[in-house]
Amino acid sequence: MLTLGRDPRGVHEMASHMEDLIRTLGDPSQRDDLKLNTLQEISENLESLIASPAYSLILENLVKAFLNLLRDTNPQFIGENNTQQLRKLVLEMFYRMPCSEQLKPYSKVILPLMFKLVQIENEENAIICLRIIIEFEKQYKPPFTTEVGELDLIAF
Repeated sequence: MLTLGRDPRGVHEMASHMEDLIRTLGDPSQRDDLKLNTLQEISENLESLIASPAYSLILENLVKAFLNLLRDTNPQFIGENNTQQLRKLVLEMFYRMPCSEQLKPYSKVILPLMFKLVQIENEENAIICLRIIIEFEKQYKPPFTTEVGELDLIAF
């Protein structure tokens, strides 16, 4: 697990290491199992990252990488599948990220994708998507004019 103090050197090292991990996630030549291992390392260090000044430095690239993984892979319905585990872990990390002012600008991109994923994901991932939507609604109070209409297609 990465540890760092509040000194600029530690922040820079953590940001640099996380950027390397993010590049691995965005590399189309990497297999899903390697991306999953990379995501697991990010997940293990997420709370430390969020608490550090490095978070604001890498948040944009982290969100982009997460969104691209969700867009570039297809929903899976076999729990042991690496792609399913990868998608689930990305969603879980989105849910674990605090709804802070730093994340707020990305809500305009994250929310529409979550509404779309609720309709096509397996049940386990769709529930995480709903939790993300609810959390964003509570924290940011975004206007859900078009997205809420999309939920009419879902039979509860």
